[in-house]
Amino acid sequence: MASGIQSFVTQKVDAIVTIAVAPAAAQQALLAAKKAKIPAITIAGPNPDPQKVYAAQIHPNDSALDGVLAQYMCDDLGKGAKVVAQFFPPLDALARRDAVANAVFKNCGISVVASHQVDFANAVQDATKSTLDMLRANPGVTGVFADQDFEFRAAVNAVKQHLQSGRGV
Repeated sequence: MASGIQSFVTQKVDAIVTIAVAPAAAQQALLAAKKAKIPAITIAGPNPDPQKVYAAQIHPNDSALDGVLAQYMCDDLGKGAKVVAQFFPPLDALARRDAVANAVFKNCGISVVASHQVDFANAVQDATKSTLDMLRANPGVTGVFADQDFEFRAAVNAVKQHLQSGRGV
């Protein structure tokens, strides 16, 4: 993250937009951007910014986003559907999201039959493997709940692999 931001500073871009990059994770590069009068904006990640390296932080209500996603799945899949899910309880903001999604699922009659906590050190590979493993272990699943950007492609790849094995989803 830091090297990418520094690259933009070196290129003298007009502005830098990051997605959920904590100021501490790229502090030197963000300070360089500020010194060069290149505004940096971050979205989707409310993080403490004591040095005010970001010109703005824009973050939607995470819990509301998962509520919308879970309700969409309820409307699409219907009562009695079974899904597998990627959840992230160790992170407070994500735990709140998960709680909202679980409440919506419970309210509409969707069962989360298996879930997994993704290893962020190897996120894409772990999300792909764990989704595929959960699908294989739970015949009759009709959906995959994934709410992190990196999970979407991983979930699609896992579903494709599962379908190619002839087991269906």
